[in-house]
Amino acid sequence: MFGQTKIPFDELFEANEPVILRGLVSDWDLVKAGKMSPDRAMEALQSKSSGSLLVYLLRTLKQMLGFFIMSNALVSIIKARQLELSEVFSQIRDSKDDPERSYYYMNSLTLDQCFPGLREHNDLVFDHEVFANNQPISKVWVGTESIAAAHYDVPSNLACCVLGARRFTLFPPEQIHNLYPGPSGADSWRTGGSRW
Repeated sequence: MFGQTKIPFDELFEANEPVILRGLVSDWDLVKAGKMSPDRAMEALQSKSSGSLLVYLLRTLKQMLGFFIMSNALVSIIKARQLELSEVFSQIRDSKDDPERSYYYMNSLTLDQCFPGLREHNDLVFDHEVFANNQPISKVWVGTESIAAAHYDVPSNLACCVLGARRFTLFPPEQIHNLYPGPSGADSWRTGGSRW
């Protein structure tokens, strides 16, 4: 087991393969809040948001079972709406115990821009020479249960799960001819102009 905040970059770069770093962020305030309840995690996140932050919230219908696919054919099923963060959390809370609920997904919010001050007690140290002139960009994803379609994540990634669980299915590059990856980002929904 690796230390909670020390990342063994040399070992990771040499191995050049996926790895799970258990307990890496267990001392974060946001993780501790999430262990108390999802509501406490949402309150902690909202307390660090930049005022009346407007975000894009994606929604699928119950029949889609949380599957968010980037396809023009399904743009009428997946709706994008710009809301304040408090409204997003309200909709997630309201859907929690509803068997007929929709599924919600808010992705790729830049941490420093959208949640200034969050890093103070929820951060990792990127002190390897590789990052001297290339600091990582930290982003936040929030939502109910969701399934993302196959897609590219071009840069190296370190995904930290604060609340709930995440499962990744990774494919080796030589399998690209057997995959149908969708476009990256939520822009494909935004350009559709759909609302609910």
